[in-house]
Amino acid sequence: MYEANVYFFKFVIFFSVISILLASFLSLTVSDLKKIVALSSIIHMNYIVISLFSLKSKLIFASLLYMFSHAFVSSGLFYMIGILYENSNTRNLVNYNKSLNYNSKFFFFFFFFNLSNISFPLTMAFVAELLIINNLSSISIILLIIILISTLFSTIYTFFVLHNVLFGKFFLKKNFYFLTKFDFFFLFILFLIVFVLGLFTNICLYNLEQEIYLIIQKKNRYVLNEEVF
Repeated sequence: MYEANVYFFKFVIFFSVISILLASFLSLTVSDLKKIVALSSIIHMNYIVISLFSLKSKLIFASLLYMFSHAFVSSGLFYMIGILYENSNTRNLVNYNKSLNYNSKFFFFFFFFNLSNISFPLTMAFVAELLIINNLSSISIILLIIILISTLFSTIYTFFVLHNVLFGKFFLKKNFYFLTKFDFFFLFILFLIVFVLGLFTNICLYNLEQEIYLIIQKKNRYVLNEEVF
């Protein structure tokens, strides 16, 4: 796959950029909570594809971090949207105009996972996105600018979601923000993973980056030897 990766690199980057831009624009037009999280997932997956096809050890390492982060953060977001839907029978942002008790556990987790979804500092996604942005400049400045524009859009729709769900007016009598003990335990485990790995990424995953570097160097030597012979 190494030769195919090099051959199709520009082709893959082109469609990844189109996908990022489309998903960024669409995220500002939809009002369904699940669709918004799904569109953010598309953007993150394209970051990962670009990083993997770059064949740079730091970007591949960043893509793996993004995969880990996306798995935990998206799981938390979809789980909480499920709680909202079960209790209110709607996922439309327009209908979520209920203010929330600021001491609520739901408030904390929903706020944290949404910030994690836009790579806020002290989360694992922040480390991954910082590595991607830092190393993309060596590939293409235009690509870097597009990623930054996408980050801006992600921040806009995330704070729009937070505003509607957590800081709106009362519209429902039923308290659909209640968390059971199982809900709290599940979300707390996800929170710990995202937060701890965000703080101690280098300590936990340092050897992984070294392994990626060695694999790429080995493959480069193999390809060069083939060309010589």
